[in-house]
Amino acid sequence: VHVSGSAGQAVAFSTTRGAVAPSAAVLDGSGNASTTITSNTAGPATVVAQIAGIGQVSLPVVFTAITPSAVAVQANPSAVQPNANGSTSNQSAVQAVVRDASGNAVAGTTVTFTLQSDTSGGSLSPGTATTDNNGWAQVQFIPGPSTTAVNGVVIRATAGTASGTAALTVSGKALFITIAYGNTISDVDTTA
Repeated sequence: VHVSGSAGQAVAFSTTRGAVAPSAAVLDGSGNASTTITSNTAGPATVVAQIAGIGQVSLPVVFTAITPSAVAVQANPSAVQPNANGSTSNQSAVQAVVRDASGNAVAGTTVTFTLQSDTSGGSLSPGTATTDNNGWAQVQFIPGPSTTAVNGVVIRATAGTASGTAALTVSGKALFITIAYGNTISDVDTTA
């Protein structure tokens, strides 16, 4: 903070996120006083410097997580049909979310996606992506012409020293899951 002609005045600092240290300071001979603001959580904050009887000034800031600590990866859908040679119509979105040690989203970091195993002959497009403000990065898995075992495709996403994997299946048959409720189990096959 700089206030002309107010040397010796006390300045109180506060923030809407994190902490300020020191929370109070005295303007030096040039009218300057400073503090340090820290936060363990990412997001916007407002820092306020107030001089009693004179007024206050606010400064908006944004805390951003910068050190990846964990990468969670998922493929959607987790089962996809193979493509005919030369086709790219069947695809699965591979998404990674990158977080720091406090669980905050890490924005603006590069995530590298690699195929750890894939017997379908597939590929990733593109091979890298940059996380958005929510820590998400996405690429596409494009299966080749062959089917795989269940969870036969393993994709690793790496950001810094942190990484995670997701598995998916390339299958020519549709996979169905039926969820129902009730207290009676019966055989609905009337031909048996």
